Amino acid sequence: MLTINKFKNGKNPLIDKNVTIDEALSTIKHGDSNLQAILDIRKLGKTSPVYQNIKTSKLPTFRFNFKFSGKASNETIDMPTGLIYIDVDDTTDIDLTNPYIFACWKSLSETGLGILVKIDGLSLTNFKDTYQAIGDLLGVQTDVGARKATQQNILSYDANLYQNKGSLTFQAINKKVSFTPIQEGEKRERLITVDDTFLPSDKVRFNNIHDYFNGSDDDCIVFNNKKKLCIPFIPKRIEVGQRNRTMFGVLSQYALLNPTMENGFLTACANEINRHFTQKYEEDKIKSIVAGVIKKRNEGTLEPYLNKERRIIFNPDKKITKEEKQKTTAVLMGKIKTDMTQKSINDIIDDWNFQRDGKITQEKITKKLNKSLATIKRNWSPFKELVSELNNSSKEDLVIMDKLIIPTKRDSLEVLKIDSKIAIDNQIQNIQ
Repeated sequence: MLTINKFKNGKNPLIDKNVTIDEALSTIKHGDSNLQAILDIRKLGKTSPVYQNIKTSKLPTFRFNFKFSGKASNETIDMPTGLIYIDVDDTTDIDLTNPYIFACWKSLSETGLGILVKIDGLSLTNFKDTYQAIGDLLGVQTDVGARKATQQNILSYDANLYQNKGSLTFQAINKKVSFTPIQEGEKRERLITVDDTFLPSDKVRFNNIHDYFNGSDDDCIVFNNKKKLCIPFIPKRIEVGQRNRTMFGVLSQYALLNPTMENGFLTACANEINRHFTQKYEEDKIKSIVAGVIKKRNEGTLEPYLNKERRIIFNPDKKITKEEKQKTTAVLMGKIKTDMTQKSINDIIDDWNFQRDGKITQEKITKKLNKSLATIKRNWSPFKELVSELNNSSKEDLVIMDKLIIPTKRDSLEVLKIDSKIAIDNQIQNIQ
């Protein structure tokens, strides 16, 4: 369970206790013993000295970016929490359909926002670049003063706090690329380590993404449904019991993706995989596995392993930076999510039963789709005119039905009298 440090107030850098992220967000959403103080100072306004005093010395704070040892400082950072906190001042306008938003709530003064994004690879050295990149990704003007690893968030209260546990994870910005250089005079190919799988040759393939762009100049492709792809990777740590399966599995996929690459290439890959073993293989063992992979490839008994699913893939022939990919993905995923929601709304409207459900309203659709009212309202615009027409047509139909089918009590008596008279006349006629 993801935990963060909690502090007694903004002036005290000593850790008070650890809490789970769910506990922290629940406190912001539902309040605790500090709720009344928060409501009272909000009436005063943030320019009030009383407001500032309570804000800095009475209310507890959270530090979402990193966990610390003993007290909060750059020197005592213990580990990243897996989240990054973005502080937004002077606006509460935010596109909550952005798939990278994990949580969002109004600040203590209710004039700004606190935003959390899941993050992988965050460190003290890349914090500022990552913070700015996420701000750009979210389309918000971030508080530059809050762009620090030790930034704390003063306890706020927002009953409408937004949370998306299925949000996307942002990869921290790393401008420095580490690699294993090719030694002078070395003839065989050596593996360069960038995101585990990369070699200095555009002829070498480490996935099958290029197959989808044959003859295409598009920057990216968006699939209606997730597409299974072959994207083998090398785990960062491989225990003793996993060594043979991992090495053979990864090498077999590299061999299939590069059918003309022989012993030198696969041995270079095997040497890189061996670096991740907790207990290294001897050279003879590596040679044996490489030979086995080549033998099975020649026999045609190797099979591709489709291990990853993607909705969006980028053209490997285009020079698209990681930041550009992240921004594009955020926009496209937001649109996909919106399209899916609007399709669901459209299906509900198409199948609407006015006699059973009455008029179409946003609240009724919310219950049928099990989504929040805010989500329905954000996606309501394309259906507003249609729903109005359908509801009006339904009223007219009900009026006609009232007149033709649904009689009043008096009408029922009249019909009964007429039916009885006809029945008696028929009997008399039969007797005659």
